[in-house]
Amino acid sequence: MPTITINGKKIEAPENVTILEVARENGIFIPTLCHNDCLAPYGGCRLCVVEITLGGKPTVETSCTYPVEEGLVVKTDTERIKRARRVIIGLLLDRSPKPVVIQDLALEYGITERPTRFAIENEHCIRCGLCVRACREIVQARAISFAGMGFERKVTTPFNESSSDCIGCGTCELICPTRVIDMRDLPDAQEHTPGDHESIGPVRSLDNWNTEFKVKVCKECGNPFYPAQPLEKFRQAQNLQPEFFDTCPSCRVTPRVDEELCVGCMGCAVNCPIGAIMMKEKEEEQRANIYREICTGCHYCVDKCVVGAIKLEEQNHV
Repeated sequence: MPTITINGKKIEAPENVTILEVARENGIFIPTLCHNDCLAPYGGCRLCVVEITLGGKPTVETSCTYPVEEGLVVKTDTERIKRARRVIIGLLLDRSPKPVVIQDLALEYGITERPTRFAIENEHCIRCGLCVRACREIVQARAISFAGMGFERKVTTPFNESSSDCIGCGTCELICPTRVIDMRDLPDAQEHTPGDHESIGPVRSLDNWNTEFKVKVCKECGNPFYPAQPLEKFRQAQNLQPEFFDTCPSCRVTPRVDEELCVGCMGCAVNCPIGAIMMKEKEEEQRANIYREICTGCHYCVDKCVVGAIKLEEQNHV
């Protein structure tokens, strides 16, 4: 493993990791707005810059994209780095003065007056790209992207219209550091026509993307639990039964593995349509393990178990 030095401390770092990852693992704080462990390194916000030396003159690099190397010397809080971050924060504060995360950074770096370079007011989107990248890399929907250039650059759907690729998962709203993405779950939405209206039931609305989704209602408890469109899309992709998502997670009967009967054949794990079953070691043998937080209660594993080791919870008490 390569040995690097961060702020005078020698650290043995794993192969193929970045300076930011090593710093965080060792309790060394480096600010960032565009980084997320679930996404590929981006280096867009530039806040994570550090000063590095590797056999020559010190340079400034983004720590989230720079891989560790043997003999690398890193300084995360020099005056040069503080000045660079203050410039970046000043630009962010000028364009987006309202988000709390920007105000907190300005306070931390001693920026008490807002610059006046731009004329934009109350612009909460900071162009970090987290929502765009999450939609592309995690959800793989590619429903939103950047459009425009310079001061006019923004995140939007194609042609600023409702996107047919959006599945209403809410990942963009969850990952946004400034909470500018407006997602609302309406318990009883209505469609209005001249002189009349019609109730259409629970709806999820993503106002930023001009998109609405009807929400699936559990046939057991009657509670809405998830947008119907992505559930149906997943059901068709996996060739699942039409009633697969008729009940919510709370009402589904979760199977249980009887480890005394399980022979570790992996038939259940291979046939689980969403990968909720993995094998674990027990007394030097494999046993099936069902992850309850992932399991949808489809009971495919019950049907596929050749020795009857997987049973429904209702059956466990018989």
